[in-house]
Amino acid sequence: MRLKRSRTNDSLFDAEQDSSVTKRVSNIIELRSKRGGKEKVYYRGSEINRGSHSVVYKVFDSEDRIFAGKKVHCPNKENKRKIIKELEIYKVICRSHHNHIVALRDAFQWGKESCIYMILDYCSNNSLQSILQYRGSLNEVECKELMIQLCGGIYWLHLNNVIHGDLKLSNILFDEGQQLKICDFGSSFIATSSPRGPGEIMGTPYYLAPETVYTHKNINKSGMAILLISFPIDIWSMGIVLYSLLYGINPFIKSVDELHNVSLDELMQRITSGVIEFPTNKAVGAGAQQLILKMLSQNPLERITLVEIVCDPWIRFAFTNNAPQFGLNKLKTNSEQSLLAYLGCVRNANFQGLLGDKGDTSQSGRRQLKTLLKNAKKYREKTLKVLREQYGLPTVRLPPVAFVNELTVPLTAEIIKNELQVVLRNICEAQWAARTHRTTLNPTSTDDSPTQSPILVHKYKFLDEGCPAVSYELTNGQFGTMWKQGHSVVIRGNSNKFWYVVPDAKLGWISKSFESSMRSKLPAEITRRVSATQDLKLEFGTSTEPAVHLATKEVFLRDYMICESPSGISDGGRIELFELSNGTLQVNFVGEKSTMVLSNRGRCISVITPSFEVYNENLASFLNDHAGDSELSTKMLLINEILTRRIGI
Repeated sequence: MRLKRSRTNDSLFDAEQDSSVTKRVSNIIELRSKRGGKEKVYYRGSEINRGSHSVVYKVFDSEDRIFAGKKVHCPNKENKRKIIKELEIYKVICRSHHNHIVALRDAFQWGKESCIYMILDYCSNNSLQSILQYRGSLNEVECKELMIQLCGGIYWLHLNNVIHGDLKLSNILFDEGQQLKICDFGSSFIATSSPRGPGEIMGTPYYLAPETVYTHKNINKSGMAILLISFPIDIWSMGIVLYSLLYGINPFIKSVDELHNVSLDELMQRITSGVIEFPTNKAVGAGAQQLILKMLSQNPLERITLVEIVCDPWIRFAFTNNAPQFGLNKLKTNSEQSLLAYLGCVRNANFQGLLGDKGDTSQSGRRQLKTLLKNAKKYREKTLKVLREQYGLPTVRLPPVAFVNELTVPLTAEIIKNELQVVLRNICEAQWAARTHRTTLNPTSTDDSPTQSPILVHKYKFLDEGCPAVSYELTNGQFGTMWKQGHSVVIRGNSNKFWYVVPDAKLGWISKSFESSMRSKLPAEITRRVSATQDLKLEFGTSTEPAVHLATKEVFLRDYMICESPSGISDGGRIELFELSNGTLQVNFVGEKSTMVLSNRGRCISVITPSFEVYNENLASFLNDHAGDSELSTKMLLINEILTRRIGI
């Protein structure tokens, strides 16, 4: 069957209003444009694919060029509205050519059957779904370049403020040159608009992000949508795609037999459970698994960004650009060749602007990689800022943070960094759980239950006698002083012993206990520090009734920092962060004389009043109970920012 249509692009999106549609008999359909009357004739060939509302045909023009003709039925105004919306999306993303986006070449209304034809790029090498049905799964080498190309296409959409919304294996095609092409923008929407009407599920259930599930559930319960659906839903779908490529199955389907039998409610429960399991019957490296987990983070603010995926070590390591042939590829052993192949693929995916070469490919590969990694960090900061604005989270601009103390021993600093990363992740998960009205992130975890009361810094005094230090008393009755580079003296209550603690390059920290009577036999520097700590103990006085009675191992102050409070935190003033060796984080807002303590690796919070009363609660429950407290939200965001800078992300 032949289809006839004007080729004037400006008239593609005016088809609904064009009154010059002429209907001729039989197998030729003409659409005469108002702009010059030029016509374009298409000939419809065999059927390629069929969906619930559309059929895709192979289509030829008069010059024997091949296209894909998507015929979409529009039985009512609502269907026609959706098609017009999809055409508007195409109009935005097809302003210029992109290597990994299926372009719309023409579109017109066929009045005889109340349908619309879209003439699209023809991809002759099928979809990823068809390839997986034949192959079962792909190897890691093959997946690397595919992920870069996929990131390139989605990056272009996001630059144009478009969210795909239904990224899946069947919507990823390959042209005759084995270039990956993203298609089907029927579920796409502009980031600032609502993706769907009330009660509708956006996208394919097996690829739904947790925030999409929560939004759907809340729509059904209250009739009101939570505006949390944004760019990270595409990252989640890409994580599902990568998992499926490597393992040959969806991560939320336990077996192939279950594929069409699992209920929608059960599937949604699995998606929001936060549990991702990796089959043991296929050898996949830890690097690939870690990347998948970053892409499938429950919290969209914690989810890895597109440019960070491209820069991920698993993607970069032992890279080869022969992957699209879907054969068994031989790894290049030369690291420089591997790097150049990787950078070439990044450039072909239209990321050349992030390489800093501006068309000059003569720059060294190492220099381009360094620029790319730097731009990845900037892109994450920009993305998080946009998401916070969309999610209605308060934004706080912190002044430069001056670290009073900074450990320089490599392993010790790495231990602190790793622990703080866990704390920051748990805080973000608790914030997300509170926003989605989930008070417990993992019902089987005992870490969600608050302890009787955390050990914290009760009294403290900053010293500067040629070497910055802080002396402190803990609520378990211990006294201590910490000097620059992490050296500490710890005295337990009324004990005649003291401990000297130093950071160690192999063990993290080492300590040795001494009897007070041995002070004269120790080096003068240690003796001076012990005397200073004992003097402070006398100055503080002995607490007759310590705030907390806990039988624990020795706890000491391992690090601390000070910064100025930005505007928006009560009366402003200084903010003090104390990190204890048991992982407890204590944040003192000096201006308003309040304290927040995060314990159990960030899962529990304690609020300390000026009279030193301590209230303990699960963090997610606490945030949920105080959802309308803007000052609390600002404080939590401030803590997130401080930890992020403390870790050095």
